[in-house]
Amino acid sequence: MSRATSPVTAFGVAAGGIAVYAGMDAIMKGLSIASGAYFAVLWRSVAGVALLAPIFIARGGRWPAWAALRLHLARGSVGGASVLLFFWGLVRVPMAQGVALTFLAPLIALFLAALTLGERIQRSAIGGSLVASLGVFAIAAGQVQARASEDMVLGSVAILIASILYAGSLILLR
Repeated sequence: MSRATSPVTAFGVAAGGIAVYAGMDAIMKGLSIASGAYFAVLWRSVAGVALLAPIFIARGGRWPAWAALRLHLARGSVGGASVLLFFWGLVRVPMAQGVALTFLAPLIALFLAALTLGERIQRSAIGGSLVASLGVFAIAAGQVQARASEDMVLGSVAILIASILYAGSLILLR
């Protein structure tokens, strides 16, 4: 029998995860400004392979079958485009705004799962998604009202497209 996880432990793990992602976003924004989004993402990927390849090999990792490899290539391509667009956009908008815009991804994934995987969406999830989407529209309206620069608008659009692509990669992962 497994023990139930305490709420304090669950909160700590969630807070730690958020801190790691926020730190990574801040570092990647700095690297993207310094060397461009493409090179920042490229070196992030190289570092990921260097860190994880030894673990993969040590655990006896095998090359996947062609069907699985095709799916990994599709998901990697969609996810890679998403990451590149996100960090390109993040250079052009304030970090808080960029991260807030990414909250569309799980909402989009919810509806993509219904369309492509046949999952049933509960009415409360639809209502919650619509309310959450209002936040993204409030951000967009604030940019229009503040007469944001063309660069900020392009950055926001890039992040929104990145969110759509990320949602697609979540569906491919499923």
